[in-house]
Amino acid sequence: MPDSDSTPVPILVIHTHDPLEKIVMAGGTGNWKLNALRAANCAFVALTRKGGAKRGAAWLLGRIQGIVDSPEPGRKLIRCSDFVEVDLPNVWRSDLQNPVLYTDSSVLGKSREGLEALAWEPRDAFLRRLDLTTCTADPDVEKAVAHVVDIRTAKAILAQHFKTRPDLITITV
Repeated sequence: MPDSDSTPVPILVIHTHDPLEKIVMAGGTGNWKLNALRAANCAFVALTRKGGAKRGAAWLLGRIQGIVDSPEPGRKLIRCSDFVEVDLPNVWRSDLQNPVLYTDSSVLGKSREGLEALAWEPRDAFLRRLDLTTCTADPDVEKAVAHVVDIRTAKAILAQHFKTRPDLITITV
């Protein structure tokens, strides 16, 4: 049901299979081909599920902090300062081919006031609630943005890099 103030706000909708932990640890969602000018007009990003029983449902919203260049040429990262978990069915249309949609908050049934009224958590608080451990990033990468990694994710990243299985990786603290 839409909010009483039906004034929609421009948003990005991203159709992704990335898990919650990866998005929050990265401080947003990334490596998207998008129009930076159109994206800069959006205050929020809605992430929809790419598969599973709730395919097409918005499950996470982010308050956009900025759009920055990705390490992958021609792609962008959508940085978010705050997040809120939601369960909004049927946000993604099955006829869409591109995983990036420029639209407005009416697809969520929300106005700007309705979005602002949600229980937003700053990224750091969200990380603490998820009980993830922080480590400092290389100061030359993303202006020393802190990257947060738990042991399971670290093993997965290292296994992918070294082309092996995560269970073969040992991390000593």
